[in-house]
Amino acid sequence: SLLSIEGQLAVTELKAAGLNFSNISTDVLIENGITRVNSSHADFYGGELDGGIELDGRAGASLLSLHGSGVSIELAPMMTNLSGEAYISGTGNLEFELSGDGKSLHDSLANASGYFDFLVQDGAIQGFNLNHTLCDAFNRLRDFPRPPADPEQVTEFILLRGNSQVNDGIASMNDLLATTPNLKITAQGRIDLASKNINYDIDAEMIEAISIPQCNTLDSAVGNSIPLKLSGTTTEPIILPDFGELLLREAQEVIQDVIRDKILERLLSN
Repeated sequence: SLLSIEGQLAVTELKAAGLNFSNISTDVLIENGITRVNSSHADFYGGELDGGIELDGRAGASLLSLHGSGVSIELAPMMTNLSGEAYISGTGNLEFELSGDGKSLHDSLANASGYFDFLVQDGAIQGFNLNHTLCDAFNRLRDFPRPPADPEQVTEFILLRGNSQVNDGIASMNDLLATTPNLKITAQGRIDLASKNINYDIDAEMIEAISIPQCNTLDSAVGNSIPLKLSGTTTEPIILPDFGELLLREAQEVIQDVIRDKILERLLSN
């Protein structure tokens, strides 16, 4: 006969999937080989997490379903416990509903479907400094002196927000928004939840000049947008800016100045 259990559970401390939970209260139902954890509440990395889990442990089945929401969660310690590296920090709110087929969380994410929404404030992304990348690429292109090497590959942000639909382990996002002290960023693209491969098209509008030595060369870009490509993985991102339109505008301005000077020269000579 199959085990059948129903009741409430309270746990002071719990570690699961590498993550730390505390002060947990939940309803548990185990019936016909299916485990359902509902109405769960836990303290979670400085914030609170509410949600539920369904595990189908019957012979030939291994479905994992997750749903929930979290508020005021500190991402850096959570990411360190989850993946061994805190490639993003900040305080975040999230909402998610995912289901996948696999014998582990990783296997389930590889073919998961559902959605997750997030909003993170006052944080940083490790692995690249977007301001330095923009300046360095532009100065190399124009043969200007390059900025000093960046010892800290970090991009700080004020706000990071996105809504993602997940199908077969691929999270597609059409409205990623980020703001930094001098950039307004919009993006669309996708991330493979299992391999962490990323592919995004980004538009970075410069709202203030970059205050890195040798980067006043980009002052003319203030008020303009710069397209970028983001690829690689979440832990080793590759960013390629495209200055084509900006350089074209600069060339057009130079040509217009030359024409204006020639016209003035002729008028004055007459």
